[in-house]
Amino acid sequence: MTIAIGVISSTKDYPAIFLASDSQTTYGGGPKSLDARKIRKVEFANGEVLVASPGSAELADKAFEIMRRDAIDKTITDDQTVPGVAANAMRTIRAHFKDINQGIISSEDGWKRFFVEEAYIELIVGYFLKGAPQLFTIDIDWALPVKVSSYKAIGAGKHMAELFLSEYRKPDPSFSHALPISVSVVEKVISVVEGCGGPTWVGIAFSISDPPEGKTTIAAVYSRGIIDALAEELKKVDAKLSRAMGKEAGAALEKIHRKFFPDFYEYMRKHKT
Repeated sequence: MTIAIGVISSTKDYPAIFLASDSQTTYGGGPKSLDARKIRKVEFANGEVLVASPGSAELADKAFEIMRRDAIDKTITDDQTVPGVAANAMRTIRAHFKDINQGIISSEDGWKRFFVEEAYIELIVGYFLKGAPQLFTIDIDWALPVKVSSYKAIGAGKHMAELFLSEYRKPDPSFSHALPISVSVVEKVISVVEGCGGPTWVGIAFSISDPPEGKTTIAAVYSRGIIDALAEELKKVDAKLSRAMGKEAGAALEKIHRKFFPDFYEYMRKHKT
């Protein structure tokens, strides 16, 4: 269990959702890997959805696989479509474990401990519906989608991440500079929380008015080079950003955001909803 965050950038002109994560994970409770890509794209018939998981690599892979299978020909029609696909993935994994552990675990408390301690997985999912950002989390324990209104962190570093996000919200209430903020938060969590490891990955989902192939949401994961360069740029102004979050920090965030986001700004000017 490591770190993943979701942030809604609710600016009037260029709304977007950012998911960010570290790269450390484990396989079967054994050796750790530092090169995992925890943010992926799930394609529905009329939109692309970003999904991130900070937990077990094998369970995350299975959840992504089930979601992709169920989504491929499904049209997003309302705010229950995507959460329903995510819930089905969690319930399918739960049913598998309950089937193979029949007679071994018999009490509700036993199953609770098993899904929290032995087979825990949590997802954070972002997409757009009719131009409105949709962000929710879901875990294998409850298998119940929980909607997020602004930002959320999951994983071992979630408390530190949400502390950093709350500080960044002071100079930037709408998270208009969510790209550098997301990178900064994950980088800070990696530096202070044991079990979290770099590099940082970031994905974006946004809505456009004339989407290719009729898709209402476009999603993508940033290239390694862009995020590495952005992380280096953030180190240069880290002291400024670490002070009381005021106008000076806001100006620094905007400068970095525009430096690494020019193509997106131009794209959104042409295709904004």
